Amino acid sequence: MTVRLGLALFLGLASMAAAFAPRESTIEISAKELNDERGQMTLPTAWKFSPQDDDAFAARSFDDSRWPMVDTVLQTQDRPASWNGHGWFRLRFAVSPDLRGQPLALTVRQFGAAEIYLDGELLFAVGAIDGPDSVQPRLQRRPYLFSFDNREEHVLAIRFANPDGDLYEAADRIAGFKVALGSANQELLAFGQTLRGLATFQALFTGLFAAFALLHLLFYVFYREADENLYFALLAGIVALLVYHFFHSRFTEDPSFFLTFERATNTAWLLLCIAALRFVYAVYQRPPRLLLMAIVAAVPLAIFAWLRPIDARPWILPALLLTSVEMVRTVIVANLRRQAGARIVGLGILILAGGISIGLLANLGILPTSGVTIFLIPVGSVLVLILTMSIYLSRKFALTSYELRSQLNQVRELSEQQLAQAQRTREDEVGRRLLEAENQRQAEELEVARKLQLSMLPATLPMLPELEVAAGMFTATEVGGDYYDFDLAEDGALTVAIGDATGHGMKAGTMVTATKSLFKAHSNSAELSHTLDRFGRALKRMNLHHLRMALTLVRITGRQLNLAAAGMPPALLHRAATGAIESVGEGGMPLGGLTDFPYRQIDLELQSGDTVLLMSDGFPERLNHDDEMLGYDSVSESFQRAAANSPQTIIDHLVADAETWAAGKPANDDTTFVVLRKR
Repeated sequence: MTVRLGLALFLGLASMAAAFAPRESTIEISAKELNDERGQMTLPTAWKFSPQDDDAFAARSFDDSRWPMVDTVLQTQDRPASWNGHGWFRLRFAVSPDLRGQPLALTVRQFGAAEIYLDGELLFAVGAIDGPDSVQPRLQRRPYLFSFDNREEHVLAIRFANPDGDLYEAADRIAGFKVALGSANQELLAFGQTLRGLATFQALFTGLFAAFALLHLLFYVFYREADENLYFALLAGIVALLVYHFFHSRFTEDPSFFLTFERATNTAWLLLCIAALRFVYAVYQRPPRLLLMAIVAAVPLAIFAWLRPIDARPWILPALLLTSVEMVRTVIVANLRRQAGARIVGLGILILAGGISIGLLANLGILPTSGVTIFLIPVGSVLVLILTMSIYLSRKFALTSYELRSQLNQVRELSEQQLAQAQRTREDEVGRRLLEAENQRQAEELEVARKLQLSMLPATLPMLPELEVAAGMFTATEVGGDYYDFDLAEDGALTVAIGDATGHGMKAGTMVTATKSLFKAHSNSAELSHTLDRFGRALKRMNLHHLRMALTLVRITGRQLNLAAAGMPPALLHRAATGAIESVGEGGMPLGGLTDFPYRQIDLELQSGDTVLLMSDGFPERLNHDDEMLGYDSVSESFQRAAANSPQTIIDHLVADAETWAAGKPANDDTTFVVLRKR
């Protein structure tokens, strides 16, 4: 009887402990999360992972609490040591009622093979995984339709394999996977429109360039003296190949295509450079030695581009740019010499060079990156060249018609230049005025934000018989969100807050204002970790979007020191008896993001002469002219050298060390100190 009673008591206590044990926080998904133009959201890439292979891992009830979290993109620097080309990934998430039973679409972006399970049920498979060493990779293009049942919490499990991940990463692709969730109707509509658009444009542009390549090849066959037709046919054929592969890469389901896509594209671009130069020289002059040098240089570059396609990209772009410059130079010289056909064909060559240059500048990030700058303008410039080449040939067969067309084009060109110049003049004036107004607005906003930031600080420092206190804030050029505050209780306990809000200007000031109000209202709470949790919940309810608040709370009562941190740099404690420096309170999530984060309170005992340094990250992250950070090791050394002095002297010493390190470079973030010394 006694044994049964004890066993029942043990089981009851175990059940209570399991019921009240902290549960791992899950991702919450609601209809408002599907907020982009296509009604789609990309799920987080941090998933639970196991390198083992067991069908039981798909079950909703499977306990994955001991699995480590990994980044599903599986970049080389982020891969777990246990990754061997295959494994299981699990993600728990909660679904709001407004999404349950609604038609949704799931897409998985990957270059291997995957089996996707929802709550233990197989939704679909991409490719096939017959075993760890037998994988049939496949790309998922069509969104998979499904709906959530009425349960709140769900588990998405993916059995994933990509033994060739290093090859895909070397080809500028991902070795792992990303998962996106979207509205079924919008996803299907977007998929259909994209597929139709890609097919239409592929057929249109590829067919157009291939037709002109064949046409000019026939011109050369029947009239060998006009060898510019041969090189122009080669130029148009290469462009047709590039355009075809560009569109094919958008809807192919064969991942192995991308292992050669960059290699073939790099080789085609080099051939395009040679063909373009040879065409220009065929029109205007005899091929110079420069062409032979370019061909000799292109051979090893083509080999390097095939072996190391991503590393060769910085060399391919300058080759295209130099080709454009040489084409422009040749056209200018031909126009100065008044060569026949120089203006008509030259216009097309100049536009081609300009289109290629715009595409290059967009690839380098100098111009905005879009479908217009990356594809339409470069391809359109080739179309313009084709048009001007046709005009040039028409002139050869009908000189009179060519002269008339040349004059009309000249008049149109001058008119367009004048109109464009007038338009640019007006746009420059409007832009100048808008820039002046924006600068004035930003200056006023910064001043208001600076005054708000300073108004949040305490007017005086607390005076205690057993504690010396000093504080200081040193603002950067751009107003940040540093903050410190004190609260002295009736029993003599001193509570100190030091924090750093994300962002700059008025947004950071809003977060500081909210935090100061919470501190004044709840600073006397018994447990500092509970205070941080209460602050975090309150800031979360304020719906301040992506704003966060890093905060450290310290309470000193007699010799007792309590500390709890949420995303701030660790406090440094100098022990007077030994001269040692202790780092206290590392880690913790900033406030305003996740709820139910397990903040913890650290309790220490202070001795006479012990000194505590609280700081914002502006001090350890101070940069010099080489963009090197001061670092926490240097911070500890600087503090140790000055720890025997008064708190204000310590702050002055730390500021001087930071200025010496920066060597005149302005600070890019605010720096805040609070120093407490036990008498």
